[in-house]
Amino acid sequence: MRIAWLQCANGVSGDMLLGALVDAGAPVDQMNEAIDRVFPDEAIRLTPTETFRAGIRATHIKVEGGINASAGHTPLTDLVGRVESANLPSSVVQRAVAILRRIGEAEARVHGASAETVKLAELGAADTLVDIVGTIVGLDELGIESLYSTGLPLATGRVTTHHGVLPVPAPGVLELMRLVGAPSLPPPMNEDGQQTGELVTPTGAAIVTALASFDPPPSMNAIEAVGYGAGTKDPKGRANIVTLVVGEATEQPIQTRQMAMIETTIDDMNPEVYDYVRERLMAAGARDVWLENVQMKKGRPGVVVSAIAPEPEKDAIVRELLRETTTLGVRVTSVTRYEAVRELVLIQTPLGPASVKIKRLATGGEIVGIAPEYEDCRQLAEQSSMPLSRVYDIVRRAAEDSLL
Repeated sequence: MRIAWLQCANGVSGDMLLGALVDAGAPVDQMNEAIDRVFPDEAIRLTPTETFRAGIRATHIKVEGGINASAGHTPLTDLVGRVESANLPSSVVQRAVAILRRIGEAEARVHGASAETVKLAELGAADTLVDIVGTIVGLDELGIESLYSTGLPLATGRVTTHHGVLPVPAPGVLELMRLVGAPSLPPPMNEDGQQTGELVTPTGAAIVTALASFDPPPSMNAIEAVGYGAGTKDPKGRANIVTLVVGEATEQPIQTRQMAMIETTIDDMNPEVYDYVRERLMAAGARDVWLENVQMKKGRPGVVVSAIAPEPEKDAIVRELLRETTTLGVRVTSVTRYEAVRELVLIQTPLGPASVKIKRLATGGEIVGIAPEYEDCRQLAEQSSMPLSRVYDIVRRAAEDSLL
């Protein structure tokens, strides 16, 4: 399986992603052809130029012709309709629409609107679609099946928007990161030691959080290409670039991990407390917690509370059990857990975007399971007034059609 890894320590934007893809070998002509299909009446072109950022050679992409970068307050439905009516491969359309709907979800929460009626300001400009479609096509041209990323850097400063001057990270960026639980990185510094202002643009955040996994990437047989994409700004003493590393994933055996099994048996506690205990154990680092009914001496009913956790977290689990329950003793056993490879993928469904967890027996191996994410399905069920079980079926079928 061909994979790629994004190094975003210095930030990320749409044009930086395009530059990194072209620098890694993605043909700009194919990217321009796809953009022509989205904007058939406008002569829009991606023009790559070689540049340097803090002494590092990189590719900067300039978007030329036909775009009014200041245009905004565009209904999300207009952007979705333009993509869906373009003569593009269905896989490109699905991912582009999923990114747009994720943007709509984030902006709706920020501005207190609904995803169906939200209007986009800066993200409503045509260059947002150029960045999204160009990036998807560039990934496909490089044959990348799975994309991984570092966390996204936070910073302080201000940015001028249609809504006025806002602090950075912009609220939309933070909401996009929150929606997928994206990790953050500390900001880099300029040569004078000052923080850098805006590092992650809304478009860059939308693309990365929708298409990339923030899990550690699998090892590669060899690094086949490295692309450096330059941002427009050239701050002194800091390389304003995003790096794309491309290679073939090494197929790994089924992963194993040493874990601790922590258990205790209780027969004298208020049953209402068990759910609270389960929450406390999960917060302390347990990977799973379960309860079993058992019969104890003299016929008394009891409950076995079991938790499995990584070895470093076992002491915290033990403390919670001793502190929050009536038990006087806890059993701890070392166990080996075999783990399938899990990836979280955003797909487009007839009801809207939804995340699904795909399961492989080994890195780069075939998909052996697809499980829709509960929270996304619950939200779609509420929005569509459909039974949750029906939404699960629709999301699962859409995932199978897209991924298998």
